[in-house]
Amino acid sequence: MPIKLPPWWMATEIPLIENDWRNIRLYCRNSSLETPWDWKNAIYLVRLSPPFAIRYSSSLFSPLIYVGSGAIRQRWANHRWWLERLGYYLPGARYEIWVSRHAQYKRIEADALFNFQAHAKRLPLMNRRMEAQHRGDADDYSENYHINLIAPDRRHFWAIEPIEEDVLEYFNKGKFEEPPPGLER
Repeated sequence: MPIKLPPWWMATEIPLIENDWRNIRLYCRNSSLETPWDWKNAIYLVRLSPPFAIRYSSSLFSPLIYVGSGAIRQRWANHRWWLERLGYYLPGARYEIWVSRHAQYKRIEADALFNFQAHAKRLPLMNRRMEAQHRGDADDYSENYHINLIAPDRRHFWAIEPIEEDVLEYFNKGKFEEPPPGLER
């Protein structure tokens, strides 16, 4: 049976210096939806807000900086730390959070990371590991939603990349020298 995600709960145009969830929900596009703070089976994305995207490779520019799953309440403390650091390196930048929930949330996260890695030869900026043990068949999705998660939209005008040594070193930690299992040539 094809996997179909319910609509995304979205909070957009959040300053990178704002990482307190009580304030993040004020940036929600659709306030009629309940807040995902207490969801246990969430799949969520952290993306740079327009006009910026990350230049991950010569052929891939994407606003996606993190793919996660699980209970946001439990995971957010770690995210607050790196959002604050990213705000230091990208002053004035903003981010958005897309959240959905599904019984197969771990699989959706694994498939999204695998798809990103297949296109960029690396993980999103703030992800540090693949979730290969939960991967499924890409043909199970009712539409090719992975491309929509990765691709910048028409509001993204800039593709940025680090040049300062410390930032570049961190950025390069997400690169794969060899393809991960399942993506061999």
